Amino acid sequence: MRIYGYKKKKSKQQLLKAIDKCKSIDQLFALVQHEEINMRMHTLPGASNIPPKRLEIRNIDPDSTPLDRLKAAVKMTVEYTK
Repeated sequence: MRIYGYKKKKSKQQLLKAIDKCKSIDQLFALVQHEEINMRMHTLPGASNIPPKRLEIRNIDPDSTPLDRLKAAVKMTVEYTK
């Protein structure tokens, strides 16, 4: 049985290219949802008494846009999990 609209999951390299091509946050979120990418939330250390597991995003320009920072976080997740 064929399900229309469903595509085979992307390879790691295809996924990294698709992340770069996203032009808006909603496109990026749709890609994350479709590819079932699991990400951890960033936390503030004072939010609870549980030590946070921080995602370190290196080499990001502090003047970058929220979309650029989110893309970097998604790419980092893909690189470490796939």
